[in-house]
Amino acid sequence: MKNKNDKIFILLFMMLICLVMSWIVEAGVFNSGSFSPAGYYRAGLFDLFALVLSAMYYKRYELFYIFLIGGCYGVLSQTKIYRKLVDKTANLIKGKESIALAIVLLLTGAYISISNNILSLLFLSPFIISVFLRNGYDKITALSAGFGGIFIGYLGLTFGLGEAQYLYESTGVEIMDWMGVKVALFLAAYILFTLFAILHMKKNCNVSETEDDMFYPVPLDESKVKKSRKVKIWPIIVVSIIIIVNAVLGYISWFDSFGINFFSELHTSFTSAFEIADVPIFYSLLGSYFTGFGEWESLMNIMFFLFVGVVIIALVNKMKVDEFIKFFGRGMRRISKVAFIFALSYVLLFLATSFPWQNTMINYLFGDGTFNVLLLLLIAIIAQIFIGDPSYSAFTFAPYLAVAFTSSVVASIILWRLGTGLALIAGPTSFILLSALTYLNVSYKDWLKYIWKFVLAFMLVALLIMAIVLYV
Repeated sequence: MKNKNDKIFILLFMMLICLVMSWIVEAGVFNSGSFSPAGYYRAGLFDLFALVLSAMYYKRYELFYIFLIGGCYGVLSQTKIYRKLVDKTANLIKGKESIALAIVLLLTGAYISISNNILSLLFLSPFIISVFLRNGYDKITALSAGFGGIFIGYLGLTFGLGEAQYLYESTGVEIMDWMGVKVALFLAAYILFTLFAILHMKKNCNVSETEDDMFYPVPLDESKVKKSRKVKIWPIIVVSIIIIVNAVLGYISWFDSFGINFFSELHTSFTSAFEIADVPIFYSLLGSYFTGFGEWESLMNIMFFLFVGVVIIALVNKMKVDEFIKFFGRGMRRISKVAFIFALSYVLLFLATSFPWQNTMINYLFGDGTFNVLLLLLIAIIAQIFIGDPSYSAFTFAPYLAVAFTSSVVASIILWRLGTGLALIAGPTSFILLSALTYLNVSYKDWLKYIWKFVLAFMLVALLIMAIVLYV
């Protein structure tokens, strides 16, 4: 099996399993904390085709985001200013890659842990990957650096809502409940993931895999550039800082998570501060869709800043309009396979909602409803693998958890999220993992051979932490 095709084969195989099981296993529905048989909902081949289109529409903003990232890096990789930035960054961390990796994972992981969108910093991944590949490290190391923060942040979700929002809404659990445990889980995820990544990195250096980076920028030879035209990187640094600050502030639920309404009031004051003939000028210029920091939900906001930022960098680099369009289109084409895998992975969600045979299986695994830490964690992993979407998994099973495990409801939703997170890191249907593997042309088998040690170690530590809190 070729590396570049195994993600498609894995997803098609999982879809085939779901199709066959829908004919064999009776469907079921979880409602108000109880399970009810619902008869057979048998899926056909045309249903599968229709659900592919549904998945693309359902995740249209995420797909636009991925294509936009591709287009932006298609332009950036052709500019001297970006090429020099990669050169400078790679030289800066040369010989200190372990420290750089630890810092990157800490910053990105900590942010995702308090963010309400686990994809909000995805636009940084291609840059981070290029830097580590430039310094001679393998694709697994580059993938860990570029996407590891997403995995760590979701496993150690603290103040963030994101994909776990329904777990709180459906159970009545407050975000501050068991915060010490959440912080401990974040630290465990960060320390273990970083440790295994560094150990792997030290064993796999001085390799040549830069051809698998679709936006790898050619090093800039400034000896061929006239002194009067030396490339300055401060414009791209300023633009990057503005974009990152907006992303960081925008996707944190300041009021829901921290009780802070400063940014919401600031947005209201700013947009209504200047009026002409009773028309709020700033509000009209920004548009009604532009909301204040802390209220960003879709990825449209960060897409706007990304596109404007790349246009500014292209202008600074004196890129012509036709060149901008050509390079932007080339970048979108290169990343299209990532977008396709991302969308295809969500077909499982629509199979689960339209033909819910897996609910019957999961209800059987729940058994008599006795609370068991290990069993609940494993059930969550299985549910995520066959459903594919952590939000829908939480929406479906959180009401059951609230009723079945009333005395241990906080522990149950934390365990459910941990199981979901582990499935996102190592599961064969993870939308973020399969997209990352596709980006760097890493086979799922190779990733599994690397990540299973972390998964096992984290499971043991997480179960130990939960056991101490529950039983000691």
